[in-house]
Amino acid sequence: MNTALRIVTAGLGFGASVHVRGFLTLPNIDVIAIAGKSEANAKRIADSIGVANGVQGYENLLEFCPDVVSIALPPKENAAAAEFFLKRGIPVLCEKPIAGDLLSARRLVELSRQITHAVDFQFAELPVFSTAKTAIASGRIGRIRHIQITWLVESFANLHKVKTWKRSTEGAGGVLSLFASHVFYLLGWLESPISEISCRLSSGGEVWQHQNNISPDTFQCWAQLKSGATASMIISNASPGMHIHRWEMIGDQGSIVLENRSSDYMANFSMTTLDREGQSRLEVEVKSDSEDGRIAAFASLASRFVASVKAKVLTYPSFSDGLRVQLEIDAAIKSNETREIVSLSSMPIRV
Repeated sequence: MNTALRIVTAGLGFGASVHVRGFLTLPNIDVIAIAGKSEANAKRIADSIGVANGVQGYENLLEFCPDVVSIALPPKENAAAAEFFLKRGIPVLCEKPIAGDLLSARRLVELSRQITHAVDFQFAELPVFSTAKTAIASGRIGRIRHIQITWLVESFANLHKVKTWKRSTEGAGGVLSLFASHVFYLLGWLESPISEISCRLSSGGEVWQHQNNISPDTFQCWAQLKSGATASMIISNASPGMHIHRWEMIGDQGSIVLENRSSDYMANFSMTTLDREGQSRLEVEVKSDSEDGRIAAFASLASRFVASVKAKVLTYPSFSDGLRVQLEIDAAIKSNETREIVSLSSMPIRV
Protein backbone atom coordinates (compact mmCIF):
# COMPACT_ATOMS: atom_id res chain seq x y z
CA MET A 1 0.00 0.00 0.00
CA ASN A 2 1.92 3.01 -1.32
CA THR A 3 -0.94 5.51 -1.55
CA ALA A 4 -1.81 7.71 1.42
CA LEU A 5 -3.97 6.03 4.03
CA ARG A 6 -7.41 7.59 4.27
CA ILE A 7 -8.13 8.15 7.97
CA VAL A 8 -11.32 9.31 9.66
CA THR A 9 -11.74 10.16 13.34
CA ALA A 10 -14.75 9.92 15.67
CA GLY A 11 -14.58 12.43 18.52
CA LEU A 12 -14.27 16.21 18.68
CA GLY A 13 -12.39 16.37 22.01
CA PHE A 14 -9.39 14.06 22.43
CA GLY A 15 -9.94 12.86 18.87
CA ALA A 16 -9.42 16.32 17.39
CA SER A 17 -6.75 17.56 19.80
CA VAL A 18 -4.60 14.40 19.94
CA HIS A 19 -5.59 11.73 17.40
CA VAL A 20 -5.80 14.02 14.38
CA ARG A 21 -2.78 16.09 15.37
CA GLY A 22 -0.78 12.91 16.03
CA PHE A 23 -1.71 11.36 12.68
CA LEU A 24 -0.78 14.57 10.87
CA THR A 25 2.82 14.22 12.08
CA LEU A 26 3.13 10.94 10.14
CA PRO A 27 4.06 10.61 6.46
CA ASN A 28 1.70 9.34 3.77
CA ILE A 29 -1.44 10.02 5.84
CA ASP A 30 -4.61 11.82 4.78
CA VAL A 31 -7.05 12.65 7.60
CA ILE A 32 -10.16 13.24 5.53
CA ALA A 33 -13.03 13.64 8.04
CA ILE A 34 -13.98 13.96 11.69
CA ALA A 35 -17.34 13.22 13.31
CA GLY A 36 -19.17 14.52 16.37
CA LYS A 37 -22.68 14.74 17.76
CA SER A 38 -23.27 18.09 16.04
CA GLU A 39 -22.54 18.66 12.36
CA ALA A 40 -21.95 22.36 12.98
CA ASN A 41 -19.39 21.67 15.70
CA ALA A 42 -17.74 18.96 13.60
CA LYS A 43 -17.34 21.34 10.66
CA ARG A 44 -16.08 24.15 12.88
CA ILE A 45 -13.45 21.94 14.54
CA ALA A 46 -12.51 20.30 11.24
CA ASP A 47 -11.77 23.75 9.80
CA SER A 48 -9.69 24.70 12.84
CA ILE A 49 -7.41 21.63 12.59
CA GLY A 50 -7.10 21.44 8.81
CA VAL A 51 -9.45 18.51 8.12
CA ALA A 52 -11.60 18.81 5.01
CA ASN A 53 -14.85 17.34 6.32
CA GLY A 54 -16.88 17.43 9.53
CA VAL A 55 -20.01 15.28 9.90
CA GLN A 56 -22.63 14.36 12.48
CA GLY A 57 -22.37 10.78 13.80
CA TYR A 58 -19.58 8.27 13.30
CA GLU A 59 -21.80 6.21 10.96
CA ASN A 60 -21.57 8.98 8.35
CA LEU A 61 -17.79 8.59 8.20
CA LEU A 62 -18.36 5.56 5.97
CA GLU A 63 -19.23 7.82 3.03
CA PHE A 64 -15.54 8.78 2.82
CA CYS A 65 -14.43 5.15 2.17
CA PRO A 66 -11.80 5.19 4.96
CA ASP A 67 -8.87 2.78 5.20
CA VAL A 68 -8.67 3.38 8.97
CA VAL A 69 -10.83 4.86 11.72
CA SER A 70 -9.63 6.29 15.03
CA ILE A 71 -12.15 6.50 17.87
CA ALA A 72 -12.01 8.81 20.89
CA LEU A 73 -15.44 8.72 22.50
CA PRO A 74 -16.79 7.90 25.98
CA PRO A 75 -16.25 4.19 26.80
CA LYS A 76 -19.74 2.91 25.95
CA GLU A 77 -19.68 4.82 22.67
CA ASN A 78 -16.15 3.55 21.95
CA ALA A 79 -17.50 0.01 22.01
CA ALA A 80 -20.48 0.76 19.75
CA ALA A 81 -18.38 2.68 17.22
CA ALA A 82 -15.58 0.10 17.16
CA GLU A 83 -18.10 -2.70 16.59
CA PHE A 84 -19.72 -0.71 13.77
CA PHE A 85 -16.43 -0.39 11.86
CA LEU A 86 -15.01 -3.82 12.69
CA LYS A 87 -18.13 -5.46 11.24
CA ARG A 88 -17.23 -3.71 7.98
CA GLY A 89 -13.62 -4.93 8.10
CA ILE A 90 -12.12 -1.49 8.77
CA PRO A 91 -9.02 -1.29 11.02
CA VAL A 92 -9.65 0.56 14.29
CA LEU A 93 -7.43 2.54 16.65
CA CYS A 94 -9.52 3.10 19.78
CA GLU A 95 -9.16 5.13 22.95
CA LYS A 96 -9.21 3.39 26.30
CA PRO A 97 -11.29 2.14 27.99
CA ILE A 98 -12.60 0.27 24.97
CA ALA A 99 -16.03 -0.33 26.54
CA GLY A 100 -18.21 0.31 29.55
CA ASP A 101 -18.74 -3.36 30.40
CA LEU A 102 -17.10 -6.77 30.04
CA LEU A 103 -19.50 -8.23 27.49
CA SER A 104 -18.96 -5.35 25.08
CA ALA A 105 -15.18 -5.56 25.53
CA ARG A 106 -15.21 -9.32 24.83
CA ARG A 107 -17.34 -8.74 21.74
CA LEU A 108 -14.66 -6.41 20.35
CA VAL A 109 -12.00 -9.08 20.94
CA GLU A 110 -14.06 -11.59 18.97
CA LEU A 111 -14.76 -9.20 16.10
CA SER A 112 -11.15 -8.03 15.76
CA ARG A 113 -9.28 -11.34 15.58
CA GLN A 114 -8.44 -10.95 11.87
CA ILE A 115 -8.52 -7.15 11.64
CA THR A 116 -5.66 -4.79 12.55
CA HIS A 117 -6.58 -2.81 15.63
CA ALA A 118 -4.95 -1.05 18.59
CA VAL A 119 -5.83 0.66 21.87
CA ASP A 120 -4.28 3.96 22.92
CA PHE A 121 -2.55 2.97 26.16
CA GLN A 122 0.04 5.58 25.32
CA PHE A 123 2.22 5.73 28.46
CA ALA A 124 4.05 2.63 27.25
CA GLU A 125 5.29 4.73 24.31
CA LEU A 126 7.23 7.08 26.61
CA PRO A 127 11.01 6.49 26.77
CA VAL A 128 11.05 6.15 30.57
CA PHE A 129 8.51 3.34 30.59
CA SER A 130 10.08 1.48 27.66
CA THR A 131 13.54 1.82 29.24
CA ALA A 132 12.18 0.57 32.57
CA LYS A 133 10.60 -2.43 30.84
CA THR A 134 13.94 -3.33 29.23
CA ALA A 135 15.74 -2.98 32.57
CA ILE A 136 13.22 -5.18 34.37
CA ALA A 137 13.24 -7.84 31.63
CA SER A 138 17.05 -7.97 31.70
CA GLY A 139 17.05 -8.69 35.44
CA ARG A 140 18.92 -5.49 36.20
CA ILE A 141 17.18 -5.01 39.57
CA GLY A 142 16.51 -8.68 40.12
CA ARG A 143 13.08 -10.12 40.76
CA ILE A 144 10.38 -7.49 41.26
CA ARG A 145 8.98 -7.71 44.78
CA HIS A 146 6.71 -4.67 45.00
CA ILE A 147 5.49 -1.74 42.90
CA GLN A 148 4.26 1.45 44.57
CA ILE A 149 2.30 3.91 42.40
CA THR A 150 1.29 7.45 43.37
CA TRP A 151 -0.66 9.54 40.87
CA LEU A 152 -2.27 12.68 42.30
CA VAL A 153 -3.61 15.54 40.18
CA GLU A 154 -6.74 17.66 39.85
CA SER A 155 -8.48 17.32 36.51
CA PHE A 156 -10.07 20.26 34.74
CA ALA A 157 -13.49 18.58 34.93
CA ASN A 158 -13.19 18.07 38.69
CA LEU A 159 -11.80 21.52 39.38
CA HIS A 160 -14.63 23.24 37.51
CA LYS A 161 -17.34 20.63 38.24
CA VAL A 162 -17.99 20.27 34.52
CA LYS A 163 -21.00 18.20 33.49
CA THR A 164 -19.27 15.56 31.38
CA TRP A 165 -19.15 11.79 30.99
CA LYS A 166 -15.77 11.94 32.73
CA ARG A 167 -17.58 12.61 36.04
CA SER A 168 -20.61 10.37 35.41
CA THR A 169 -21.19 6.71 36.25
CA GLU A 170 -23.60 6.56 33.30
CA GLY A 171 -20.70 7.51 31.05
CA ALA A 172 -18.35 5.02 32.78
CA GLY A 173 -16.12 7.93 33.74
CA GLY A 174 -14.09 8.71 36.85
CA VAL A 175 -10.65 7.86 38.12
CA LEU A 176 -10.91 4.19 37.15
CA SER A 177 -11.53 4.87 33.47
CA LEU A 178 -9.32 7.93 33.13
CA PHE A 179 -6.27 6.98 35.22
CA ALA A 180 -6.40 3.50 36.75
CA SER A 181 -6.96 1.98 33.30
CA HIS A 182 -3.51 3.27 32.27
CA VAL A 183 -1.95 1.89 35.46
CA PHE A 184 -3.58 -1.53 35.08
CA TYR A 185 -2.30 -1.82 31.51
CA LEU A 186 1.21 -0.75 32.52
CA LEU A 187 1.37 -3.22 35.40
CA GLY A 188 0.62 -6.09 33.02
CA TRP A 189 3.00 -4.74 30.40
CA LEU A 190 5.91 -3.97 32.74
CA GLU A 191 5.62 -6.94 35.08
CA SER A 192 2.47 -9.06 35.27
CA PRO A 193 -1.35 -8.86 35.23
CA ILE A 194 -3.31 -8.69 38.48
CA SER A 195 -4.51 -11.92 40.08
CA GLU A 196 -6.16 -10.50 43.24
CA ILE A 197 -7.28 -6.99 44.18
CA SER A 198 -8.51 -5.08 47.22
CA CYS A 199 -9.85 -1.63 46.45
CA ARG A 200 -11.51 1.39 48.05
CA LEU A 201 -13.13 4.14 46.03
CA SER A 202 -14.27 7.58 47.13
CA SER A 203 -15.89 10.65 45.61
CA GLY A 204 -15.79 14.13 47.09
CA GLY A 205 -14.02 12.71 50.12
CA GLU A 206 -16.82 10.27 50.91
CA VAL A 207 -17.17 6.53 50.32
CA TRP A 208 -18.28 5.95 46.73
CA GLN A 209 -21.31 3.85 45.87
CA HIS A 210 -22.29 2.83 42.35
CA GLN A 211 -25.85 4.12 42.82
CA ASN A 212 -24.53 7.68 42.92
CA ASN A 213 -24.36 9.20 39.44
CA ILE A 214 -21.04 10.92 40.27
CA SER A 215 -18.03 8.77 39.40
CA PRO A 216 -15.29 8.00 41.94
CA ASP A 217 -12.39 10.44 41.94
CA THR A 218 -9.99 8.66 44.30
CA PHE A 219 -8.75 5.08 44.14
CA GLN A 220 -6.72 3.19 46.77
CA CYS A 221 -5.69 -0.35 45.99
CA TRP A 222 -3.56 -3.33 46.92
CA ALA A 223 -3.00 -5.99 44.28
CA GLN A 224 -1.31 -9.36 43.98
CA LEU A 225 0.26 -9.87 40.57
CA LYS A 226 0.45 -13.21 38.78
CA SER A 227 4.24 -13.00 38.91
CA GLY A 228 4.17 -13.06 42.72
CA ALA A 229 4.95 -9.37 43.13
CA THR A 230 2.56 -7.04 44.92
CA ALA A 231 1.43 -3.53 44.00
CA SER A 232 -0.15 -0.70 45.93
CA MET A 233 -1.67 2.44 44.43
CA ILE A 234 -3.14 5.77 45.39
CA ILE A 235 -4.61 7.53 42.38
CA SER A 236 -6.77 10.65 42.40
CA ASN A 237 -7.98 13.20 39.88
CA ALA A 238 -9.32 15.39 42.71
CA SER A 239 -6.12 16.48 44.47
CA PRO A 240 -5.93 20.30 44.49
CA GLY A 241 -2.49 21.69 43.74
CA MET A 242 -0.91 18.27 43.20
CA HIS A 243 1.09 17.27 40.12
CA ILE A 244 2.80 13.96 40.83
CA HIS A 245 2.98 10.67 38.99
CA ARG A 246 5.54 8.33 40.55
CA TRP A 247 6.34 4.61 40.17
CA GLU A 248 8.68 2.88 42.62
CA MET A 249 9.61 -0.61 41.41
CA ILE A 250 11.39 -2.54 44.13
CA GLY A 251 13.52 -5.53 43.13
CA ASP A 252 15.65 -7.82 45.27
CA GLN A 253 18.83 -6.34 43.73
CA GLY A 254 17.83 -2.68 43.34
CA SER A 255 15.01 -0.33 42.48
CA ILE A 256 13.71 1.85 39.65
CA VAL A 257 11.89 5.16 40.18
CA LEU A 258 9.89 6.90 37.46
CA GLU A 259 8.58 10.36 38.26
CA ASN A 260 6.81 13.31 36.67
CA ARG A 261 5.99 16.41 38.75
CA SER A 262 4.85 18.64 35.89
CA SER A 263 1.32 19.66 34.94
CA ASP A 264 1.69 17.85 31.58
CA TYR A 265 0.94 14.27 32.63
CA MET A 266 2.49 12.76 29.49
CA ALA A 267 5.75 14.69 29.57
CA ASN A 268 8.80 15.50 31.71
CA PHE A 269 9.32 12.04 33.23
CA SER A 270 12.63 10.94 34.68
CA MET A 271 13.95 7.46 35.45
CA THR A 272 16.41 6.80 38.27
CA THR A 273 17.94 3.48 39.32
CA LEU A 274 19.16 2.70 42.84
CA ASP A 275 21.50 -0.14 43.80
CA ARG A 276 21.48 -2.09 47.07
CA GLU A 277 23.84 0.44 48.67
CA GLY A 278 21.42 3.27 47.89
CA GLN A 279 23.56 4.77 45.14
CA SER A 280 21.32 6.40 42.54
CA ARG A 281 21.84 7.11 38.87
CA LEU A 282 19.67 9.23 36.59
CA GLU A 283 19.04 7.03 33.53
CA VAL A 284 16.49 8.99 31.49
CA GLU A 285 15.23 12.54 31.75
CA VAL A 286 12.88 13.86 29.09
CA LYS A 287 11.97 17.53 28.96
CA SER A 288 9.13 18.07 26.53
CA ASP A 289 9.32 21.02 24.16
CA SER A 290 5.79 20.29 22.93
CA GLU A 291 2.73 22.22 24.02
CA ASP A 292 0.98 18.86 24.56
CA GLY A 293 3.00 15.79 25.54
CA ARG A 294 0.16 13.46 24.53
CA ILE A 295 0.70 14.05 20.81
CA ALA A 296 4.18 12.51 20.48
CA ALA A 297 3.16 9.45 22.50
CA PHE A 298 0.04 8.95 20.40
CA ALA A 299 2.02 9.44 17.18
CA SER A 300 4.46 6.72 18.26
CA LEU A 301 1.64 4.23 18.74
CA ALA A 302 -0.17 5.43 15.62
CA SER A 303 2.97 4.96 13.52
CA ARG A 304 3.21 1.30 14.60
CA PHE A 305 -0.52 0.85 13.96
CA VAL A 306 -0.32 2.38 10.47
CA ALA A 307 2.65 0.15 9.56
CA SER A 308 0.66 -2.87 10.74
CA VAL A 309 -2.37 -1.82 8.68
CA LYS A 310 -0.20 -1.57 5.57
CA ALA A 311 1.39 -4.96 6.29
CA LYS A 312 -2.02 -6.45 7.18
CA VAL A 313 -0.78 -7.81 10.51
CA LEU A 314 -1.92 -7.45 14.11
CA THR A 315 -0.22 -5.11 16.58
CA TYR A 316 -0.42 -3.97 20.21
CA PRO A 317 -1.86 -2.85 22.58
CA SER A 318 -4.83 -4.95 21.48
CA PHE A 319 -8.49 -5.32 22.37
CA SER A 320 -7.42 -8.34 24.41
CA ASP A 321 -5.34 -5.95 26.51
CA GLY A 322 -8.39 -3.69 26.72
CA LEU A 323 -10.53 -6.60 27.90
CA ARG A 324 -7.99 -7.46 30.62
CA VAL A 325 -8.04 -3.86 31.84
CA GLN A 326 -11.86 -3.84 31.83
CA LEU A 327 -11.83 -7.04 33.88
CA GLU A 328 -9.50 -5.46 36.43
CA ILE A 329 -11.68 -2.32 36.60
CA ASP A 330 -14.76 -4.44 37.26
CA ALA A 331 -12.90 -6.45 39.91
CA ALA A 332 -11.86 -3.20 41.63
CA ILE A 333 -15.50 -2.02 41.71
CA LYS A 334 -16.61 -5.40 43.08
CA SER A 335 -13.97 -5.25 45.80
CA ASN A 336 -15.10 -1.77 46.81
CA GLU A 337 -18.71 -2.95 47.01
CA THR A 338 -18.03 -6.17 48.95
CA ARG A 339 -15.12 -4.86 51.05
CA GLU A 340 -13.32 -8.10 50.21
CA ILE A 341 -10.28 -9.21 48.23
CA VAL A 342 -11.48 -10.23 44.77
CA SER A 343 -9.77 -12.94 42.75
CA LEU A 344 -9.75 -12.24 39.04
CA SER A 345 -10.35 -15.94 38.44
CA SER A 346 -13.75 -15.54 40.11
CA MET A 347 -14.95 -12.92 37.62
CA PRO A 348 -17.64 -13.98 35.11
CA ILE A 349 -15.36 -13.43 32.11
CA ARG A 350 -11.70 -14.44 32.01
CA VAL A 351 -8.88 -13.29 29.77
